[in-house]
Amino acid sequence: MKHALEIFPREIWEKIFLKLSNKERFKFRFVCQTFHEAIERIIARNKLWGTLFQKDAIYWKSQIIDKRFPTVRLKQWRLFFQSVFKQMFLSYQKWKLFGNSNRELGQNSCNFTKNFGENKVITCFDVWGAKGLIAVTTSAREQLKFWNVSRKREIVTSEVYYGRNLCVGLNRRLFVEYEYTITEYKFDLNQIHQGANCRVETFNDPDAKFLALYSEQDKLQVLMRFGTVAAITIFRIQKNIPVFTQIDEDFFPLRPSITRVRDNIIHDDDLICEFHISSMNVTIFAHAGFLTARVIESEEAIAVWKVCSVPLAKNEIVTCVFMFADLLLIGLNTGHINVYAIQNIKSLLDAALIFKNLRAIKVDTSPIIAINSTEINKKSYIVASTKSKLFAINISV
Repeated sequence: MKHALEIFPREIWEKIFLKLSNKERFKFRFVCQTFHEAIERIIARNKLWGTLFQKDAIYWKSQIIDKRFPTVRLKQWRLFFQSVFKQMFLSYQKWKLFGNSNRELGQNSCNFTKNFGENKVITCFDVWGAKGLIAVTTSAREQLKFWNVSRKREIVTSEVYYGRNLCVGLNRRLFVEYEYTITEYKFDLNQIHQGANCRVETFNDPDAKFLALYSEQDKLQVLMRFGTVAAITIFRIQKNIPVFTQIDEDFFPLRPSITRVRDNIIHDDDLICEFHISSMNVTIFAHAGFLTARVIESEEAIAVWKVCSVPLAKNEIVTCVFMFADLLLIGLNTGHINVYAIQNIKSLLDAALIFKNLRAIKVDTSPIIAINSTEINKKSYIVASTKSKLFAINISV
């Protein structure tokens, strides 16, 4: 096979590549080193990395920065350079490869219960801290424990703290919910301190269920369910102020599961509902074979709710949901993760949206109870968990 430069000189190849779309250029980058260098020069010279990122991945900016540059705070990224846009766009492209069924996956796992005593399990886990990594856990007895990761030892607290739901947001702040009260925890001078707190409204509903927390910049989103109604409350969380200020709330009736008994249709008010908050603008519920998405397209827009049908095989039950880089990952009771794709966030509001199942990842035989993602040394990982094992899944080279 002839070398590219034996056919045309570099200057001619560059003129050819200038006629191509950005999508076509990216395909040709992988043909040979000559093509790669020529296309890189075109992209850099025309400052196209920022254009590419803004067009395809802008919605995931905060999340990509958090994973790709974990030690840098968002406020330092107001002025982006082309080299940074390049790293962020290529990170986005790598994540999209998880939806390519032709790409082999590598998988590592560990059993994290073998070191626990009888009847001791981790029910929540998150990693927090700007100066050093601190692991935060809450056990079956709902007792909070804090661990210094680098020193590999527990941080002893002067009081006993409790928590059911943990959240470390993109603002690197830790919030813990316990009995409908949300408290911020701070780490200073090797000590754990409680900060601001607030109590969430339950409307005197004995069946109110606290689902999740999410924080970004100066806002905290609280997700709850009252029977078949989803409730979202937004708080402003200013630093050094002892209380949270409620600034918005939203409600939406989730479609209940239906059981047909002869000629009667029975609605199940206690529906199984899994959920995921992608950002302050997108919240996803999976329930009874349906996917309900709440989307805010811009700062000025109001929230729009949309219900879609999720294609599942018989006897498959959704056990968790995760969305990142325009990929929707649905964990199942079978131990599989189904990977679906959408064109962009706005696609969730498309009345004709059809979820295309790109691949099914076999993880375990036990139900998948949590999915997340991370990036280590420019390598992307899907992190999945069952009740006893933790799995790290990556694209094989």
